[in-house]
Amino acid sequence: MRTSLRITLTLVLAISGVSVAWADGRFHVPGTAYAAHFSGVPECETGKVETPAGAIERHVCAYYDERLGGGYAIEYVSLPSIPRTSEAQLILKSAAAGAAQESQSEITHESSVRIEGHPALDVVFLKRKEGSLARVRYVLVGRDLVTLSIDGGSRLHESPEAAAFLDSLRLGSPGSASP
Repeated sequence: MRTSLRITLTLVLAISGVSVAWADGRFHVPGTAYAAHFSGVPECETGKVETPAGAIERHVCAYYDERLGGGYAIEYVSLPSIPRTSEAQLILKSAAAGAAQESQSEITHESSVRIEGHPALDVVFLKRKEGSLARVRYVLVGRDLVTLSIDGGSRLHESPEAAAFLDSLRLGSPGSASP
């Protein structure tokens, strides 16, 4: 989750013109029950990401807000199997630590929460060289790791849209994104 990579990906998706799905005022990730309220029309893309367990498919839907100078994204990856309850926090913290290392950011805040009954971790990343922040919510839903993120400068993070976006996440039933 490199901040600069995510913003670049958001710009590429915004230009690509991939179709999206809306219902109940929220954008629904195609083929899943996962939804969030974007302030604009997000674009979606699927790709592969390398993990210690091998390549897995990564689904990303992102929107870049030119007015606020930052991006919003919802994404998910399906883990090879449903983790045990005792492993949930380890998986969430490992995902955050990996993102911090990959993006050369530091974690400035971390809070364990539950979203719709699912284990979750809210994290704030700071990339000092760029002066940018990323607020990320990681949620483990069955075997899916769902990530909701906001990347950009203080103008984006101080906006009412940022908090509303993170609070708008709807998950549906466990494993609803996975076959």
